[in-house]
Amino acid sequence: MNLDNEKEHCAASTSNRLTKSGIWRESLSTQYPDDSRNSRAAESLAALAKEAAALTDETWAELKPFYNWDCFRWREAVNLTARRVGFQHGRTTFPLFVRNLIGVLTPSKAA
Repeated sequence: MNLDNEKEHCAASTSNRLTKSGIWRESLSTQYPDDSRNSRAAESLAALAKEAAALTDETWAELKPFYNWDCFRWREAVNLTARRVGFQHGRTTFPLFVRNLIGVLTPSKAA
């Protein structure tokens, strides 16, 4: 896969995972109507998915060292970070989502 395709694939797959997480959150808002965090998270995830689809070169440069189109770890990190939107991270901008994603992907240094 060449670099342009890699960036495009990263954008599309990240956007797709954010969209799926948003749909899941929306279903939870129906199941738990008294918990408004789910509907707010669904809205945030939909907005993040749009931004991910239009991945900038600057953001791609941040993600590139971590991205592997065929990597379970990448997919799970995106899913985990998306699940935290609206709950652990409150309202999230795309740069903050990327920062949180990189944090999940960065191995912690044990003391």
